[in-house]
Amino acid sequence: MSVSQKLSRRVVRLAVCLAAVLLAACTVTIDSEGEPQERSLMDRLPSGATAVAWIDVGGLAAVLPEDRWNRYAGAFEDDEDMQDLERFIEATGMDPRENIAQIAFASLPGAETPDDYLVLMAAAFDRERVEALAADAETITYEGTTFYADQAVFRNLGEAVGRPEDPAREMGDSAAGTSARAPGYVAILDDATLAMGSEASLRAAVDVGNGSRGPITTDATMNALIGDVYDRGQIWFVAQRDSWDERVDELGPGSNMVPMGAIDSIEVVTMTVQMGDGMEMRLSALAADADGAAELATSLKGLVAMGRMMLQQSDPKLYEILDRGLTVGQEDRAVRLDITLTDADIETLQRMAEEQMPAR
Repeated sequence: MSVSQKLSRRVVRLAVCLAAVLLAACTVTIDSEGEPQERSLMDRLPSGATAVAWIDVGGLAAVLPEDRWNRYAGAFEDDEDMQDLERFIEATGMDPRENIAQIAFASLPGAETPDDYLVLMAAAFDRERVEALAADAETITYEGTTFYADQAVFRNLGEAVGRPEDPAREMGDSAAGTSARAPGYVAILDDATLAMGSEASLRAAVDVGNGSRGPITTDATMNALIGDVYDRGQIWFVAQRDSWDERVDELGPGSNMVPMGAIDSIEVVTMTVQMGDGMEMRLSALAADADGAAELATSLKGLVAMGRMMLQQSDPKLYEILDRGLTVGQEDRAVRLDITLTDADIETLQRMAEEQMPAR
């Protein structure tokens, strides 16, 4: 597994461990009653990021049916009696089902590959309990903010919830210690914001807080791209070419089903997911020119047609859902893949996924 793949897996697992849902457009402050109140999280993210992703966890909780939200919120649980969750709440003072408002992820160009990553979490938590989890961690202090080595923090968290081996394994480290990774850290930016990332990215976040570095809103290109997706879903993602340009070779053998010229023409990728009454997802690619977009659209339409043909024979239920819910379109330089699902579709897909899962 490559270092970049490990970091990607690591970021996802950290977010799943702490939130059960990953990344969004607002953060919170905590009032005297301890209740979260919205304000812009965008001002927390450093300028220079080439990819940004968000999950508005509070927004999802507000629109999803209670049974479905509870299913998602408990996704990281392995035990039916929820003892792990109770231990997690005791260890952190944070209930992921209620106390996490939003999470944001950003990728910043690093001096070395892979890029520096940053995860910000807006939540109500017990600062003293979180600091206790970091009591034996190696630390770095920068501009008055302490960065705690994340391996120790998540080892202690794993022990607290009764799964001492999970953090290292889920973060991509080998049991034998044969696979090295870049150091990562956890920081408490304030009483309502947790941060995880590399030393460089956490320094950047602290610099934004003290005014010595501009937030991402001062980056005209990224600000415009974010503006296009900001209000189109509780989950969204924006990535410029710089965030993947040197990693195209990692796509694997399946990537040859789309001409490399079409892939090379992509300058920006965005994704939005709107949940509530069913689900609407749009994955968009902006090509350098209309010819590149046409080639990409033709390739995607061919793949969709091939998939439909295969599913019609092997899985009629899934075929029916995707046949009416998946479309590919092109408008000038933009190529869009849209997926629309009803609540019934989502329930069907959920049951199908559960049937494929091994019994616990």
